[in-house]
Amino acid sequence: MGKAVSLDAAVLMEPMSVGRHGAFRTNPKRSDKIVVLGAGPIGISAEASLIAEGFLNVCVVDTNDWRLQKAKHIGASVLNTMQQDLATGLSDHFGELNVYGQQVPDVDIFIDAAGAPILFESVMQIIKPGAKISIIAVYKEEVPFSLAQVMSKEVSIQGASGYTDTDIRKVVDHIKNEKTDIATMVTQVFKLKDIEEAFRVAIKGEGTVKVIIDLT
Repeated sequence: MGKAVSLDAAVLMEPMSVGRHGAFRTNPKRSDKIVVLGAGPIGISAEASLIAEGFLNVCVVDTNDWRLQKAKHIGASVLNTMQQDLATGLSDHFGELNVYGQQVPDVDIFIDAAGAPILFESVMQIIKPGAKISIIAVYKEEVPFSLAQVMSKEVSIQGASGYTDTDIRKVVDHIKNEKTDIATMVTQVFKLKDIEEAFRVAIKGEGTVKVIIDLT
């Protein structure tokens, strides 16, 4: 009989698969410097998937210190853009390059799990030539950006939706072998009778990452 898997880890199978799919859509190399935008369930899942497979240069960006501590616990460095602007913070983490007379952070890949238009616009202003962006986030509004900049810097922008059989198999291995402590994402567990309260807590989003309903 195989080793038992904790329910708190197993319940994260689906968001972990989504996060992993987005993280690996850009075919990252282990030497790449990678930024995950957003420390919600999908962002932390993307981060954890990279950490589990030996990617050491990962930074998670958010505006919530509590969530960033969860991301830091998984193994990434973190940046709170309420305390330090994106360009300066990422330059401190990864160094910087001179691009057309502008100093920009030396970041190879951005994984967008935030869905924040202002943050995406900031990324486009500081992205280096040849960098890649993987978009997992679901945007609810149009985001203007310069196609001239995409062209001149040869930036690659890719969407990431759902997951593949390979993603699921990798996540099963991740959970089974406890490659990271992903169960830390489960922050509240409610009984079925308290489902309305569970939705209120999840929507409010204070002190939460993943809210779970216990059907047992």
